[in-house]
Amino acid sequence: MTTNHERQNHRAPHKRNSTLVTNCLLLGMALLSSGVAGFVNPILWQHSLKVFLGGGEMTSSTLIVVVLMAGLGAGSLWMVSW
Repeated sequence: MTTNHERQNHRAPHKRNSTLVTNCLLLGMALLSSGVAGFVNPILWQHSLKVFLGGGEMTSSTLIVVVLMAGLGAGSLWMVSW
């Protein structure tokens, strides 16, 4: 004869597996959303700078790369001094 406690323990692994799958799906969707945002953001900046500066793709692309490299360098210097 099974007790109520044994029946609850029997169901627990299934519930844990579905929770794990749900958490993995949510994590995957969050990472996908972050990646899409990280991909779209520089494209929008480039088009906005092209319109603002009145130049071509080369000017806005160069400015974005310069700002990115300057940010990496500043962060590196900040971490060394920290």
